[in-house]
Amino acid sequence: MMDPSLVAILRCLVSVSVLCLAACGSPNRYLLDMTDNKQVVQGQSDFQRIGLQKVSLPDYARGEKIASLMAGSAILQDDKNRWAESPEDAIARSLAAAIGRGLSAVVLVEPYPRGLNPDLQIEVRFDRFVRDQTAGVASLSGQFIVSSGDGRQVIHIESFAGNYRLSSEGYGGYVDALKEGLAELANTINQAAASLEQ
Repeated sequence: MMDPSLVAILRCLVSVSVLCLAACGSPNRYLLDMTDNKQVVQGQSDFQRIGLQKVSLPDYARGEKIASLMAGSAILQDDKNRWAESPEDAIARSLAAAIGRGLSAVVLVEPYPRGLNPDLQIEVRFDRFVRDQTAGVASLSGQFIVSSGDGRQVIHIESFAGNYRLSSEGYGGYVDALKEGLAELANTINQAAASLEQ
C-alpha cells in the first residue's frame, strides 16, 4: 500500500498537469466588432431599408482558425488564434452596422425578417481576406454588388482592394487593420449607394 502522503502528492501533480494542459490548449479568440468605428463617414441616402446578403469569403478564410499568408504562398491556419465567431457572420454584422450608420438607414443581414421589403440589396464577395505575415498587412480584395430591392436588377458593381498595415505584430494588430479596411469598404459602399436615386 502506498504512503498516503505520496498519494496526495501524486494527485496534486496530476491536477497541476491537467490544468497546465488545459491552459496551453485554450486558443486565443478574437472578436471582429466595428460598432463604434469612428472611421465610418456619416452621410445620407434616399434608401431607408437596406438588405445585406451573406458575405462570401475564400475557403481558407471561412473557418474559425485565423488564416495567415506565409513565405512561398503557404497559408497557415492557426490552431492557437481563432475567431470568436464565424468570420462571415462577424464581417456581415460589422458591415451592416457601418453601412447603417453611414447612410442613416436600417440595414439587416440575410435571412431577412418576414415581410421586409428592402429598398436596396448589397452583396459583398471577398477574393482575398488574409493576414499577410511577410508584408505585415491585412490584405483584402473583392467586389460588391448593389441590386434593386427585389434583387432582380443589378444597379452597380465595384471592385475593391487594399492592404492595411498591422498596428502591432500580434493578432490584435491584425484585427485593428481589418477594422480599418472594413470601414474603408463600408465608406465606398455608402458612397455608391448614396449616388443612386430611389
